Amino acid sequence: MASARNRHSTATTAYTASDSAADGTNDTNARPARGMTKVVSQVEINPNTNWMSQQPGVWAFYVLILLLIYLMFAMVDPKDAWTLTSTVHFLITFYLFHWHKGTPLEFGAAGEYDHLTYWEQMDSEQVLTPNKKFFTVVPVVLFMLASHSTNYEKPLLYVNLSMTLTLVAAKLPSMHKVRILGINKD
Repeated sequence: MASARNRHSTATTAYTASDSAADGTNDTNARPARGMTKVVSQVEINPNTNWMSQQPGVWAFYVLILLLIYLMFAMVDPKDAWTLTSTVHFLITFYLFHWHKGTPLEFGAAGEYDHLTYWEQMDSEQVLTPNKKFFTVVPVVLFMLASHSTNYEKPLLYVNLSMTLTLVAAKLPSMHKVRILGINKD
């Protein structure tokens, strides 16, 4: 099983036999000499999270879904629409990103990702990537919108704050592969 840190490198090159060029020069950019084989290993890509790297499209779609949820709630209760949107966002993303482990489709991974949440699998297990920063900022923006739209009323402010803190804490790099009090441990 390949280590998690090696999966995010793009490619590696190795030469066999001697390092001299075919014409006797020592040009390091020259093609490999006869008897040398260039070996390029491809990255192990997790197909379950690879689609998330299409940043502008995924981000725009994500925001569009949030706006549609907001519009749905705005028809019922305009004052609390952002709080309800934030609540739906919290329930769905906490479960899908931070609770559920493994992959929905195996794709030959042979259980390699069974102990990782979707958040931990994203971006080849790297932390502080543009994707992860975007998905960390979204709950904060929802919190600000929800708090402002409810005029910072205390009961709703506390609800919004607790959901936001829970999501942001789960996304922190220091929480990577951490299970608090052993909850949701393998």
